[in-house]
Amino acid sequence: MIKMRNAAAVAMAAAFGMLGAARAADFQAGDSVTGGSHDWYISLAALALQRSTPNGGAIVAANPAGTPFMTGADFDFGWSPGIDAAVGVGLFGDEAIEARVMYSRMDSGYNFTSPGNFIGVGFTGPGGTLFVSEYETTLMSWEANWRHRYNDRLSVLAGFRSIGIEDVMSTVLNANVATGLYEADNNMLGVQVGAQLSVFEQSNPLQLDVFGKLGIFSNNSEAGIREFQGNNFIGEFQSGLVRETNYAAELGVTAGYKVLENVSLTAGYQLLWVNDVALASNAASGSLLNPSLLRTNVFRDDILFHGFNAGLKVSF
Repeated sequence: MIKMRNAAAVAMAAAFGMLGAARAADFQAGDSVTGGSHDWYISLAALALQRSTPNGGAIVAANPAGTPFMTGADFDFGWSPGIDAAVGVGLFGDEAIEARVMYSRMDSGYNFTSPGNFIGVGFTGPGGTLFVSEYETTLMSWEANWRHRYNDRLSVLAGFRSIGIEDVMSTVLNANVATGLYEADNNMLGVQVGAQLSVFEQSNPLQLDVFGKLGIFSNNSEAGIREFQGNNFIGEFQSGLVRETNYAAELGVTAGYKVLENVSLTAGYQLLWVNDVALASNAASGSLLNPSLLRTNVFRDDILFHGFNAGLKVSF
């Protein structure tokens, strides 16, 4: 199973972060990158992100009745920290080049005891079995854009973007008697276009910007399950890489206030939607009765990330 190289992702994110600063870069940068007397900017923001709840398909069910004992909807993902950063440089008056990266890892858990005979997570067994599940989703995105400023309030962009989504769900039965580990990876590379509108004139110390982006991507994805008895690996069902076309969209609003001529404090709200990605919960529910289906199927669904940002932008 392909991993998203989390150590490298964290290092990159720490170096560049997410664009949540001043009406700023990609997620919120814009005309100030190309306007005014400053040619460069660097923005850094802290994030509080949340992913959408997985679908309600049965992951563990009564055997043979099929009544759900655990579904994806039982995993309640709360707010998780992240980082967003960007760097930009103005060129040729109204043109600018920007680079941005963002990273966040979200997790949830769910425990229950089966009220009767069960089937799911790669196993069957009797009632009274304790299930301890952990679910983790990692988002890593980087992009490079060319931005054109039409005037002090409106700019448009076009560029390349990579989005990685790693989705992992682990369920331990009866304190490590058995474990089912579902893993799904999505490695997306594509192009995007976008626009940003500033509500106030750039001379105003208070700024309010709205932005949007739309992209099309080639997604190399895979999903599967690995099964363990105790700590001993006993088997797996894996799909192998499958290439699909995906779409992603971003929307957001950012408020900024200039505390100095070249320093702004920012805060805002943003969301990122990605369609038809491989997810661990869908792999589990789609293969509930027959895990071998994972050899020939990648079970998919849409996913939404949304949340708040607060940060700092410096122009020079």
